[in-house]
Amino acid sequence: MKKFKIIIAVILASILFLLVFIGDYFYTVAIDSSTDKSSISNQEQKEEEYYIEEENWFLNNKKEVKMTSVTGFNLVGYKFLNDKSDKWVIVTHGYGSNAYNMAYYIKKFYDLGYNVFAPDLIGLGKSEGKFISMGGYDSKDMKKWIDVLNDTHDKPDIALFGISMGATTVMNVLDEELTKNVKVFIETADI
Repeated sequence: MKKFKIIIAVILASILFLLVFIGDYFYTVAIDSSTDKSSISNQEQKEEEYYIEEENWFLNNKKEVKMTSVTGFNLVGYKFLNDKSDKWVIVTHGYGSNAYNMAYYIKKFYDLGYNVFAPDLIGLGKSEGKFISMGGYDSKDMKKWIDVLNDTHDKPDIALFGISMGATTVMNVLDEELTKNVKVFIETADI
């Protein structure tokens, strides 16, 4: 009986060790913002040659905005002001990406006559963070970004557009108490 208990204890300890190892591995690969995600995600990473014009436009027209996340990290977003409109689209990137990788979509909305705002979500792009929020805290930060736009641009009409994890952020922000000037929500896996 004693030998049987030892065997069971060894098996349980092995299973526990294996579960901790697997959990740590998946946390490091998926959530830890310091880990390179290029091997598991190439969302919004379009062919570089094809999007050089939009990426150059992004770099030449961005106005950097900073804010503190609900988690205490410093966040960065980018405004693209279009003098043809007072309406805004907030473009939100997906997992392992950043606002710069959304240059194609940002330019398209801008060319359609909208002002555009694109944040780098927690732990991605220029935004600080030790983890990727997967849309959780990002949606609370999105509410804060909307408040910033409302304060600086007199409550303009706002549409929210998100891809992949950005779509999750857009869906989750529906749980926040949004002002009535947030009119449209667009979520997509990819275009």
